[in-house]
Amino acid sequence: VEAQALKPLAKALKDSDEILKERAAGALANLFNDHSANVHAGFQQAPEMIPSLVSLIQTPGLSEDAKRQGAHALAMLAAEDGPCDAVWQAGAGPPLLVLLKDMIGEAALGIMNLSWRWPQVKAELVKSGTLEYLMDMLKYGDDSAKEYAAGALMNMTAGSPDNAEKAT
Repeated sequence: VEAQALKPLAKALKDSDEILKERAAGALANLFNDHSANVHAGFQQAPEMIPSLVSLIQTPGLSEDAKRQGAHALAMLAAEDGPCDAVWQAGAGPPLLVLLKDMIGEAALGIMNLSWRWPQVKAELVKSGTLEYLMDMLKYGDDSAKEYAAGALMNMTAGSPDNAEKAT
C-alpha cells in the first residue's frame, strides 16, 4: 500500500490478460484481508476497483480461482462502512449469489459482510434464495465455506425473525 500499488492493481483488473486480472484480484484480496486501513486506502485511491471486481466475478470463462480472489477482495471491502455501500451499489449482490450457488465460499463471506448493516439488503438477498444457498453451503461446502456460510446466516438472521424462521 505504501508502495502505491493499489491504483495499478485496480487498473490491472480491467486488462485483457486473464492471468493478470486473477493475480491483481489476489493481490487486492491479500492486501485487504483483515487490514481495515488498507481497505480504506484502496477505496480512497482507486474506488473504480469495486465495479471492476464486480465485473470480474461475473466474467464468463474466467477461472474459479480468479472469481474466488475477486469475491474475497469484494468481501473485505464490504466489511467497512464506506466501501460496503459502494460494493452493494455496484451490484455485487447478484454475481455473489451465482458464486454462492456454485459453492464458492468467498461469496458467502461477501454476503456475510454485505448483510450486517441494512434490513433492505437482507430483504433483497432473501428474495433471491440466499438463505437456501447458504444452508446448502453449510451442509456440503468445504470447511472454510461452511464457516463463511455460518457467518452469513448469522448476519442474515440477526434482527430478522422472518429470516430466522426461514432458516430453521
